[in-house]
Amino acid sequence: MTIKETLLVVWIFVMVGVRFFFGHFWGCTVYALEKAVAFGFVSLPVIAKFAAGIFRGHVLS
Repeated sequence: MTIKETLLVVWIFVMVGVRFFFGHFWGCTVYALEKAVAFGFVSLPVIAKFAAGIFRGHVLS
C-alpha cells in the first residue's frame, strides 16, 4: 500500500472511533436528561430552551 492509501485507512478508523465516542456521549447525555425530566428535577420547557440555545450557537458560529 502506498502512503496515501495507508493514511486513508487510518483516517477511516479514526473517524469511526470518533463517531462511536460522540454517539455514546450523546446517548448518555440524552438518557440523563430524560431521567431528570421524568423525575421532575428539570421541566421540559427549560430543556427545550437550553437545546434551542445550543442549536442557535452552533448555527451562528
